[in-house]
Amino acid sequence: MALSILFYHLVSWTQSVPQSERLLGKLGIYGVSIFYVVSGISMYLSYKNTRWTSKSTLSFFTRRFARLAPVYWLAMLIGLLYASYLSGHVYIDWYKYLSNITLTFGIYDPTNYLVTGGWSIGNEVVFYLFFPAIILSLRRKATFVALNAFLFSLYVYFCFIIIDSSQTVATQWANYINPLNQVFLFSAGIIIAWVSTNYAQHPGNKVNGAMIVALTAAFVWYPVEGNQIVIITGWNRVFITAILLLVAYFTFNFKTSEKSVFEKILKFFGDISYPVYLLHGILFAIVNRHVWPLFGSASKDAKLAFFLFVFAPLLFLLSCAVYRFIELPVINAVKKKTVIEKSSNQKDIHSLSKTA
Repeated sequence: MALSILFYHLVSWTQSVPQSERLLGKLGIYGVSIFYVVSGISMYLSYKNTRWTSKSTLSFFTRRFARLAPVYWLAMLIGLLYASYLSGHVYIDWYKYLSNITLTFGIYDPTNYLVTGGWSIGNEVVFYLFFPAIILSLRRKATFVALNAFLFSLYVYFCFIIIDSSQTVATQWANYINPLNQVFLFSAGIIIAWVSTNYAQHPGNKVNGAMIVALTAAFVWYPVEGNQIVIITGWNRVFITAILLLVAYFTFNFKTSEKSVFEKILKFFGDISYPVYLLHGILFAIVNRHVWPLFGSASKDAKLAFFLFVFAPLLFLLSCAVYRFIELPVINAVKKKTVIEKSSNQKDIHSLSKTA
């Protein structure tokens, strides 16, 4: 999904913005949505048996901040230095800087981000604030169902009422990136992991694979056209969301060997996906202004080819270095300093299902 956002932006910035009838047009919106779903799945798997004591809760937020902040700070620093270089002076906005350094802008002003794609990170921080409550609600199924029904109602409220389908995505951007409009996707990921690990009878890879192919085809050829506003409003959003949640469910339950070449390739791109996502915007701006003009008056197609086949691979290599020398050391260091207490008592476990 990070790669899909990268390609979507490269096409948008060198050609034109892909519309909703094109696959990249859909992924430009729903790539981040699936990221939220995957985030909910991974959070559930990592913290499902956590005892939410004060120590565990503090450790949880410390770990999540350490996971998000370093690369975000790097992208923000590069952007601020480059902006200062272009303008010839340093512009100081301490309110904006502080909200981005602490990653708290999503709580009170989701549009206040300083990094391309940074709005989604602000949303993710808000989701983490909800997360302990969502997990604890699993102790009583009725509470968990009611909570998710409420979050889904918010999702529907935004796509039918708050976001105006007669406008464009650009004019409705502040409403779209509101975390209350996205939090259901994160919670849906928790539902997928919870149902899959506790209740679902898995049909096997043949059925899972067939469903993934069929649902992916339904997403690719979903009959819409025009500005992307049509896929974030009304029944289109409900139907597309349902399709992608089912894709996530069957993909999650598709079993493969961790030693396969395919898995290793996916792991590599998974490892570098966060720096790819956050760094591509500012690095594109720099290369587009200072490197691309050296090629003269080349066509738009040549420009796209340059950014796909030269810029993107170099971005992958840089992102790999960032992951190995910045992300991973910080993550490991914080893990050593924090403690997540696990439940040893069946009554303390998040789910009281019979299968648990």
